[in-house]
Amino acid sequence: GTVAMEDVELGGEYYDEIFGGRVPAPIWQGYMSEAVEDLPAGSFPSAPSRLVYGDGSGS
Repeated sequence: GTVAMEDVELGGEYYDEIFGGRVPAPIWQGYMSEAVEDLPAGSFPSAPSRLVYGDGSGS
């Protein structure tokens, strides 16, 4: 189920609502920046065309 993130205090700061980009995303970005700092830079592979354009099944 979903847990509402409303009227929350984190680190002494009050939030009336929390969404993914407001608190969790910066935490994840900071964590992952350190986790991958020693890895070589690369690029993401292109997405398969069926994911970009669909597979035509209509579902």
